[in-house]
Amino acid sequence: MNKLNDEKRNCAFQYYNGSKVAVDEVELTLDEAKQLFNDWYEDMVDCAESAWRAPIEVAIWVNMSSPDNYKETLIHFHDPLVENGILVERTPTYYRKFKL
Repeated sequence: MNKLNDEKRNCAFQYYNGSKVAVDEVELTLDEAKQLFNDWYEDMVDCAESAWRAPIEVAIWVNMSSPDNYKETLIHFHDPLVENGILVERTPTYYRKFKL
């Protein structure tokens, strides 16, 4: 028997490849969402490395109380970098006004 959490269909996977929504699946188990991430990984890397494309966005949504409840993510990349074939999230830097 699978783990209890893996049996729940409270996850989603979304992937925007820079030009269109390539995948938007809801009511998935966590394992199904992870499998979609793995299945699309090479395409995500290729699109993230392409100079012509707009930024990609990828998310695995978890603990969804309904199919339209997008609050908590396991993974959420927005315009990731690629280093040695691996997706790397950019870390934002925040700048406030100077205190004079």
